[in-house]
Amino acid sequence: MSVKEELHQLIEQLDESSVRETLDYIYWFQLSHDSLTPEEWEQARRGEAQIARGGVHYARRS
Repeated sequence: MSVKEELHQLIEQLDESSVRETLDYIYWFQLSHDSLTPEEWEQARRGEAQIARGGVHYARRS
């Protein structure tokens, strides 16, 4: 499975509000990724790995 296919599957599992937050993050990431420091890139990589392992739980906003 490609990375894009995996991302599509994950998005399909999200509720509408989480999809909106994810889209906002993707837009932010797309616009600001060139300005990240090497340390910030490493933090993002570690966070993505943690998410992939299921180690992150999101609180729902009311």
